[in-house]
Amino acid sequence: MRLIPSRAFLVLLLVFPLYAWSQLEGENLIQDAPPGYRVDFQTKKDNMVMTEMVPNGESVNDWTEMLTTQVFLGMKDASLEKFQSLMRLSWLIACKDGQVTPVTNGEVNGYPYVTWKQSCPLNSRTGKPEITWFKAIKGNDSFYFVQKAFKFEPSKEQLAPWMQHLESVSVCDTRLPDRGCPKLEEIKTPMDATRALLGKNYTTLKGFREGVSTAEQVESALGKADYVDHNPDGRFVYLYDVTTAISNDPRAKEDFGNPESIKAIFLFGSDAKLIKLNYFKK
Repeated sequence: MRLIPSRAFLVLLLVFPLYAWSQLEGENLIQDAPPGYRVDFQTKKDNMVMTEMVPNGESVNDWTEMLTTQVFLGMKDASLEKFQSLMRLSWLIACKDGQVTPVTNGEVNGYPYVTWKQSCPLNSRTGKPEITWFKAIKGNDSFYFVQKAFKFEPSKEQLAPWMQHLESVSVCDTRLPDRGCPKLEEIKTPMDATRALLGKNYTTLKGFREGVSTAEQVESALGKADYVDHNPDGRFVYLYDVTTAISNDPRAKEDFGNPESIKAIFLFGSDAKLIKLNYFKK
């Protein structure tokens, strides 16, 4: 099932779309990017925006695990109960021996949510089992939906971090003091630390310069970006997770300390030249 981040409302803390370049605004979905995962598919259809993430080395066409995030923009009057009921019905129609199990419900940061599990012992399309956990959150501006799917029965040890992940998924709104959003802490870094962040590549890196360096040069030095976001005006963003490089390089640790995660964000103009390079830590 293909489910997407919204340019207007969704922020994966892995992903920093152009609208969130400085700080979050309005209503946002807050979801950490799991380590070892990458964005492999994104789409937008009408008011639905979706992103699919898979483990490194897998793809949306050949996966054993998948994390899908879906936002229905402007869907303010949706009912959690009706949405869950429709999902349950479609699942049981698609899978003869399928099961649907409630997990929990309540409020997260003041927004109502529900989580449940759907399992199919044999998916007729893949010939494999499929077990999926869902979390739906009803926002004031939009409706948010996150899925974690396995093509095998996960062990308790494999499942535990994903239950924590789903539990942590939340919605915030900068316009409401009691539902405020986290601040994205910007780090201004000297070029030496920039090179240190890039692990084995920093020794050959000449240093990226605003107005001079190109997207092609960045990709040539660092490899394919973990995430790419294109704006209608032609600007675009490359995002790289450089957490591991920091933890392995003492020089970078002097500049960045020991954050849980850190991302390098490259903003390019329509001419593919670098406009700005920032780092964000969590």
